[in-house]
Amino acid sequence: MDRFKQGGAYHKDYAIDPISGRVRGHTEDNEHGAYPHINIKRKDGKKVLINILGK
Repeated sequence: MDRFKQGGAYHKDYAIDPISGRVRGHTEDNEHGAYPHINIKRKDGKKVLINILGK
């Protein structure tokens, strides 16, 4: 996470909680947890979110 905070890195949020059906650690009021996703923080500070959809 330290590397992610610096930029030029990514972090995967793939793990789904079998009880809630959401990404682990993401509560109902956080739409960020609706889908497995990849967070990217570019070196210029911009953040990119890639939701992973499909069956």
